[in-house]
Amino acid sequence: GTAPQSIDSFGAFVGNEATWNIGSLPPSGQIDLQFSVRVLSGIPDGASEISVATIVADNAPAAAASTTTVVSARPSLVLSKTAPGSVNAGDSLTYALDYFNQGNAAAFDLVIEDNLPAGTSFVAASNNGIEVSPGVVRWNLGALAPLAGGRVTVEVATVSGVNDGSVITNVASASSTGTSSAVAQATTIERSHTELEVTITAAQDPVAAGAQEVLTVAWTNTGNQDTTNALVTATVPPDTGFVSATGGGSFDGTGLVTFNVGNLPAGASGSATITLNVASPLANGTVLKSIASIRADNGLPDSDSVPFMVSSTPVIVASKSVSAARVDSGGTVVFTIALKNFGSTAATGVSVTDALPAGLQVLRADSGGTVDKAANRAVWNVGAIAAGAASANLTLTAQVQAANRSLTNIAEIASAELPALAVRSTVEAGEAQPVPVLPGPMLYLLAMAMLFLTAAFLRRAGVRVQHRR
Repeated sequence: GTAPQSIDSFGAFVGNEATWNIGSLPPSGQIDLQFSVRVLSGIPDGASEISVATIVADNAPAAAASTTTVVSARPSLVLSKTAPGSVNAGDSLTYALDYFNQGNAAAFDLVIEDNLPAGTSFVAASNNGIEVSPGVVRWNLGALAPLAGGRVTVEVATVSGVNDGSVITNVASASSTGTSSAVAQATTIERSHTELEVTITAAQDPVAAGAQEVLTVAWTNTGNQDTTNALVTATVPPDTGFVSATGGGSFDGTGLVTFNVGNLPAGASGSATITLNVASPLANGTVLKSIASIRADNGLPDSDSVPFMVSSTPVIVASKSVSAARVDSGGTVVFTIALKNFGSTAATGVSVTDALPAGLQVLRADSGGTVDKAANRAVWNVGAIAAGAASANLTLTAQVQAANRSLTNIAEIASAELPALAVRSTVEAGEAQPVPVLPGPMLYLLAMAMLFLTAAFLRRAGVRVQHRR
């Protein structure tokens, strides 16, 4: 049950025997001899190991002596635990448990048990560790040879909302048959903070002038600590008007919408909408901006902004009327053109060109129009027409120089912002009226009648008239 280990300088091991050649030993002489052996593993606890020594000499009888050593064979468990020094409340952390048998006998039925700290919950364990009851994780590891060891790990989740600096203490134990338990613990500090975030977005970008814009304000506490008295605000941009707000939002009448969120737990979020009327008219490309912010009793405030562009376009509606549906050849007709801007911004550089077809001859153009008789057209440089405004009626007088057919007159309206627009009207040209021709006798009688009437008028005026045949 033993094996040679060491022997003093002039001894030697021969197999399992330690041998010394002493030589002469004087009367009453004494010498100390030393050697050591290693007790082999596997020797049962309490077994006796007997060592017998003998001495022989040429001129003396042999002598012997023995000693008995009782073997102590026991396992001795060592357990240590490591963990992160700190963890954000609400996150997970992993404990590592290192175990070792520093004894000289195997540890049988080795069990490691970890009692999870309050405020944590089991997530996972290595080496087939299981949660045998709420908050208790156990590993059944079987036999562990002397001077052998290993590691197991357990992951736990912490809860959010705890006070910053809270301490988590985790205690675990290792035990086996025939030996005392080993205990280890580790502490971790929980870190808690509030992380406020706010965002604001616009439903339409660009948004038409005169239309409604809907802003969405969203807020969240991405931290791991609850907060109280959270307040969210959003500005109402100039050139817009407040219509309504969801989520209990209130408008102060001066440009600020407020949402009293109150308590905002860790991980919680919310949102609301604000409906605005965009002013009209408003210059195309105008940029409006709303700013949202959040603040609370704890945690840094946050803000966000959203710009959105206004899209404004003029919308010109033109009409054209004619003074008569039918005009005889040689007669005159009047065309009237009316313009109105129904858009959200001014139309600029507006001009109207009315080129008459064959069969109509331009005579004059009113309301500031100019006439080009050679080109047979009239032109009006109207200029700008404000949003919602109308121009003066533009009139053109023309002579009908055709008969028995339809004459369609088309006018074109142009502006700096819009494609060309055409309006038309049609007049029916009738027959030319003949000049009446009287026969000779009737013409004579008519002349005599006129002469008679003239003479009568002159007599009344005191003028003497003589008639000679």
